Amino acid sequence: MTTWTVQGLYGAQFQVEGGGSTLWPGAQFKVDPAWDYSTSRRTFVFSDDDSSLSGDSNYMADEHGNDSTQSVAVYDAGGTLLYSGQVYVEWSSTFTDPSGTVVHMFTLEIGGTIIGEVATRPLTPGVTYHVSGVNDGMNGADVSSGPLYDALASMTFDPDLVNVIQGGAYNDSIAAGAGNDTIATGDGADTIDGGAGNDSITFGAGGDSVRGGLGDDYIDDYVGAAGYVWNDKLFGDAGNDTIWAGSGNDLVDGGADNDSILGEGGNDTLLGGTGADTIQGCAGDDSLDGGAGVDVLSGGTGQDTLHGGDGADLLAGNGGNDLIYGEADADRIYFETDWGSDTVFGGGTTTAGGTDFDVLDFSSDTLGGVRVTFTGSEDGTATQGNNSVSFDNIEGIYGTGFADTVDAAADASGLMIDGAGGNDSLTGGSGADVLSGGAGDDTLSGGAGDDTLSGGTGGNELHGEGGSDTFLYSHGDGSGLIFGGESGSDVDVLQLSGPGAQITWLDWGAASATYAGDTASMYFTEIERVNGTDAADEFNAAEALTEVTLDGGGGADTILGSAFGDSLIGGAGDDRLTGGAGNDSLSAGLGADTIVMADGAGNDFITDFNLSLNGALTADQLDVTELHDGSDSPVTVRDVTVTDDGLGNARLTFPDGTSVTLVGIAPATVQAPGMLHAMGVPCLVAGSRVATPRGPVPVEDLRPGDLVTVRDGPPLPVLWIGTRRVGAAQLAADPQLRPVEIGAGRLGNAGPVRLSALHGIAVPGGFLARAGHLAATGWGGARVRHGRSRAQGGVLYLHLLLPRHALLSVEGLWVESFWPGPIGLAALDLAAKATLIRALPALAGVVWAGEPVQKAYGPPAGKFLRRCQIDRALCANWSHITRDLTHSDGFVTEAAATRTAFTGMGNRG
Repeated sequence: MTTWTVQGLYGAQFQVEGGGSTLWPGAQFKVDPAWDYSTSRRTFVFSDDDSSLSGDSNYMADEHGNDSTQSVAVYDAGGTLLYSGQVYVEWSSTFTDPSGTVVHMFTLEIGGTIIGEVATRPLTPGVTYHVSGVNDGMNGADVSSGPLYDALASMTFDPDLVNVIQGGAYNDSIAAGAGNDTIATGDGADTIDGGAGNDSITFGAGGDSVRGGLGDDYIDDYVGAAGYVWNDKLFGDAGNDTIWAGSGNDLVDGGADNDSILGEGGNDTLLGGTGADTIQGCAGDDSLDGGAGVDVLSGGTGQDTLHGGDGADLLAGNGGNDLIYGEADADRIYFETDWGSDTVFGGGTTTAGGTDFDVLDFSSDTLGGVRVTFTGSEDGTATQGNNSVSFDNIEGIYGTGFADTVDAAADASGLMIDGAGGNDSLTGGSGADVLSGGAGDDTLSGGAGDDTLSGGTGGNELHGEGGSDTFLYSHGDGSGLIFGGESGSDVDVLQLSGPGAQITWLDWGAASATYAGDTASMYFTEIERVNGTDAADEFNAAEALTEVTLDGGGGADTILGSAFGDSLIGGAGDDRLTGGAGNDSLSAGLGADTIVMADGAGNDFITDFNLSLNGALTADQLDVTELHDGSDSPVTVRDVTVTDDGLGNARLTFPDGTSVTLVGIAPATVQAPGMLHAMGVPCLVAGSRVATPRGPVPVEDLRPGDLVTVRDGPPLPVLWIGTRRVGAAQLAADPQLRPVEIGAGRLGNAGPVRLSALHGIAVPGGFLARAGHLAATGWGGARVRHGRSRAQGGVLYLHLLLPRHALLSVEGLWVESFWPGPIGLAALDLAAKATLIRALPALAGVVWAGEPVQKAYGPPAGKFLRRCQIDRALCANWSHITRDLTHSDGFVTEAAATRTAFTGMGNRG
């Protein structure tokens, strides 16, 4: 005996159209869509001595067959024995499956009891089959000849596995269950449920109902033939679904998550549900609803209705006369070429974290400029040729690439208007508008309200009109004119952005703004405040006709005020602020800042002068080199009167009546000469005399361009004079900064000379020796001093730059001019380095890039001896050699002897 096991089913699991479970020719039936191998199968275990299953040869007499050896045991899905005994085929049915294969199904009986069915092909639950024939043994028919056991196929459908399901041309009902299923149905009004998993479902003609179920599903009609018009219902459910509706008036609901829906032909209703959905109506008069989330809706041709729902949505009606609702949050409504006659409601509500900022965007229109007219707050119309739109609750306009005209004079809410490309005319209303010209030659008028205007590239004209307006001018913007407008106490602001800007007031009251490396210039007037960039800006308001507020922002700024009461703000960076005439208010801000005072500067206030010590000097400094005493000499600490301004603030008053009040700093804090010196007020009056063709001249009287006598050639002009103040406290803390005094007559000099320790002195033999090395030998002719003079305040080093490195005569002592090497440059701040480069541009690479000094400036004036080559005896010998020298430079020892103090000459320290 041989055994065969086949998984089958039984009649109660059939669904026959019209009711019952009996099949007849022409009947349509399906296996219960809920049929599941794991719970619904019926297992047939056949035993037989031959290979075929015989039938009952007599319909009227049960089990009247010719095979008494065939038997079966029947079990349910749980393994319970249901039937056993001699088995026969009671009748058979014939039908075709969706692939076109003929299927034979056999109904089995034991002792007159129907026990189930087996078939030659697996049946798919839910698929509708059409019965072409039934052999029940009546009317002379014979079922005694049954199928071969090997021809029988088992039912194995498990909806939770990955299934490939092919529907037929009838009304199928398919439930695929879990797994990534592939389902394809033909004609007929099918009902399809993909279940969980990422399913692919295609459906045919007939008006189907399709549900993708959980997962990222693909749903599409595969007909694609002309004339196919069926009204389908398609549901994506949860997951990121892609749904093509096909022709007909379809209902599509994407469900949760981020869906892509295409309505294709017909008047469709397309619902995105929650998530960031993309919905296209395509042809027909469609209704689109994005639901919650950031959705993209496109109506296509026809008269469409679009609802953005919650979230910042992007909506486009496309062609046709469309009705568009942005609804909650910040929506953007796009208009393409030939958009039709639309009506737009932006919506005025927000969700948590959202904003109500709806924009009409015409940037995709390629026909020409639009004309937008607001008839009230956030309401108005836009036209272009035969196209028009009426809008409500719109807060922004974005123009075309052509010449647009936007008139928002009737709006009081405050709008954002961007002209984009083209020569635009933009007019704001009475609210706080933001107007941007974009590319092209634009004209912007802010109207009343505190507006923000930006011309962009091109030649622009900006009018702030009423209110306190802000004008944005960035590097790369075009040239043009800015009129701030005057309306009572308004404060119009020019805001700069980019690399350092140069702002200069002209003698007719207007000012110009330029950027380094930029050929454009913006001229402005009626601007009360300028805010600088984050880089180094230069502001010069000397010609301004009224007071101004200048804020340098970041970077090392140079700011010069007007002759009126200005407000100067340094901001971050090492800034240099000059108030000029008038009673100015100055705020140094962060960084090591310098406040420049000059004769006639008025009575200024500094709100945040930083007295924190950086070595011997305060973080912020006063530059008083342009202040003079009654004899027209530079002021010193002895010329400063410190008083209380009546509010507890220190007021520093200078001889000509100029004063500066340090807000928040008590008088007792700054009235000591040492503190004043630390703040930048000099303690010594320069006095060392330098030989010139016109005789000895005090070094402080030299100016760039003056000629000085040099040892190895004709007189050379002074190109640059630098200074460095070192206070007494700093000298005490760092002995290397202390000056070295060469006593009178010790090296042929007429009087004592004080130099920095690193300064080079000419000695016999054609060499140079550093002053500090001479003092270190213990030779009495060179001594380290503490930098004290009658003012008890430190030492002032001076640097004289000549066209080349040379030896010049100071009190008859040949010393080197300034050598712009690494040591000398390290002693200079950024401002001094900048002035050095302006005096001799060839040094730019040396200062900023570390290029070799000799390449840009030439060789040094002599060779330096090393410290180990110098001792006390050698110094004494040099002194002996030089003591009888006569001086043809006009220096007289007796005259020099009457001098009690000399400013140190600094070169390399």
